[in-house]
Amino acid sequence: MHPIEQARTILSGFGTPGTENTFLSRISPRTLLLTTLLYIVAVLSVGKYDVPNLIPYFAYPVIVSALAGISFARISCKTLPALPFLLLIGIWNPILDHTPLFTLGEYTVTAGWCSFAALMLRGYLAILATVLLLYSTGLPRLSDAMRRLHIPAVITGQILFTFRYLDVLLEEASSMGRACRQRNFGQQQSCIRTWSALTGHLLLRTLDRAQRLHHALLARGYNGTIPTLKSDKLHGRDYAYLLLWLGFLLLLFFTHPAEQLGKLIQPA
Repeated sequence: MHPIEQARTILSGFGTPGTENTFLSRISPRTLLLTTLLYIVAVLSVGKYDVPNLIPYFAYPVIVSALAGISFARISCKTLPALPFLLLIGIWNPILDHTPLFTLGEYTVTAGWCSFAALMLRGYLAILATVLLLYSTGLPRLSDAMRRLHIPAVITGQILFTFRYLDVLLEEASSMGRACRQRNFGQQQSCIRTWSALTGHLLLRTLDRAQRLHHALLARGYNGTIPTLKSDKLHGRDYAYLLLWLGFLLLLFFTHPAEQLGKLIQPA
């Protein structure tokens, strides 16, 4: 598959929820958004060098992906492109911090390596939870949930329309790339030579398409908010879902299960 088509496929996963007939599809998007925010705060609150206590937090994405009917392996693969950025942020820790913490056989593990591993895990878990929220809820429902939580319409509208217009940009790029390949019989040299012209045409076509979409929205009575057909009334299961995950996160934060397990299996 062409890289542009792959990007459109990934982006389309954010536009619609993965499966409608699942337990998670019956939970309010507001509840899912609040739960994800609580989870990210809990993950980021783990100690700087506390790598083992981050492992139990993998239970959240595993359970939520099962409730959403989405493969955990698929979500994990979608998150992998973010790892190089985390690597660039944390790679300086082992270089700058050489404080010894403990030894593994003949090797001394420094504080820099521990903080690097903790940063990678915290970032990966936070991104994993965010991607899982987008795939299980869909960006339109998530935008409506943010609006109902009194987040300014300017912010929610910018997020939603950035997603929509990015899809328009990729669609126009895919169409132009397909036409270029057909006119050159699969040869890439001429496409590279005319790259600047193609970029200019792509910008003009995307702006024209986006303007027509905006006029269509105004003709249908768009006033800054996009109406939804589904009601988002909170039920008992929404409160139960939020409270259960809140209790689980508090349990992990205060009991440190990985540390307690290490003490149990440590020989006397």
